[in-house]
Amino acid sequence: MKSPEQSASGKEIVVVTDRPVTARLRNHSYNIPLIRERGFSFRIFCCLRMYGILREPDETFNEVFHFEHEKSLFQALESLDRKNTFIYCHFWDSLEKGDARTLRIYRFIDRLRIPYGVGITGLGDIPGERELLPLAEPPGVGPIHKRMIRRLAGRWIDAWRRGGIKGIFTLIQIPPSLRQHPAVFLYRRGLLRLQGPLFWVSRGPNATLMQYPTAFPVGKRTKILWTHMPLYDDVIDENGEARRDPVAAFFGQSLPFIEQYGVAVTLEPRHYYALLHNLFRFIEKRFGYQVIKTTHPDGSPERIREYLPDYPPQTQNSVSLARTASLILGHDSTSLCYAVLYQKPVVILITDEYERLPAERDATYGLALSLGKKPINLDRTSPEQIDWESEMRVDEEVYSAFVRRYIKKPGTPERKTWEIVFDEVESVIGQQGRF
Repeated sequence: MKSPEQSASGKEIVVVTDRPVTARLRNHSYNIPLIRERGFSFRIFCCLRMYGILREPDETFNEVFHFEHEKSLFQALESLDRKNTFIYCHFWDSLEKGDARTLRIYRFIDRLRIPYGVGITGLGDIPGERELLPLAEPPGVGPIHKRMIRRLAGRWIDAWRRGGIKGIFTLIQIPPSLRQHPAVFLYRRGLLRLQGPLFWVSRGPNATLMQYPTAFPVGKRTKILWTHMPLYDDVIDENGEARRDPVAAFFGQSLPFIEQYGVAVTLEPRHYYALLHNLFRFIEKRFGYQVIKTTHPDGSPERIREYLPDYPPQTQNSVSLARTASLILGHDSTSLCYAVLYQKPVVILITDEYERLPAERDATYGLALSLGKKPINLDRTSPEQIDWESEMRVDEEVYSAFVRRYIKKPGTPERKTWEIVFDEVESVIGQQGRF
């Protein structure tokens, strides 16, 4: 692998991240083709190995460089052209866990005098069930300390609901949940005394308030650059009116043959796909819809085909499918947001096994609560028992609130995220000595 110093000269965007670099992240969150179209070279400095996460790199991504030690990362950062470089920080998991290494990376970048921004537009980032438990409805805009209290309260309420007194004692014994809460971590270590990035890239008030205690530095010069969820870029490209063809689409994330939240999904494929097969057959007979199952960009369609031969995964564009289908089904896939944008009925599904996966369950119930729905457990509810009249109903008010809170802030420009970011980047790059 070539060394970072061998990158092309001239204007450059350098992403520093603790995220695994998948095709989906690379194309949706970073929009590399657009970056190159605007005359910038592009590199990703991936820190996964630094945190002890050993994941084989995808060698087709020539712009990705992996670092195992802070020293080598700092050397690479220090070698950057201070006049023609912009650094884009995209950290998430490491600061959620209170990892001081990420703090040191932020401090080092802050002192380089190279302009930098912080991306807080993850791919999904709809609050999980625990985030929504303290509130009668999804959280509104308010002071950050109130949001921190709500997050902590959610954990206590969740622990009580799941285990009573025993659950509370279990929570007390987990240092990361209390003594190392991310917001406390940031304040205690003085991260907020940094001069801070030029901007945060955020898609909406609720997303910002949800994620702020997790990971992000701020200074007096920092402003919020309002954009939208990255998938909204696809809607801009689609540029077509919604319609209702006799099609039902299942956005299933290629489970269980894929990692979610950095871990393998432990579902028994034969039973899982048998449940889906029965549901799809029912939808075909009841509504006369063709059922199309999409495949995840990082999934394994060949393996799914073994268990679901009658409904092989399709590579059809998810946004086009959401725009033209009459019914959308799924778990917690980000692609379900397309259905909300196009005002389509959404049916959220789980199974008994799925209920036992903490991260997946939390995300799925959180999405359902945000849409005013309850997940349907296919192990406990047959397709005939589902209240299809209710499921096919679209609550426009709830959908509109969901879009405002989590997808797109009202009044933001109808432009792609990186086009908005580039207006800021190009206004500062080349102004050596300003930072």
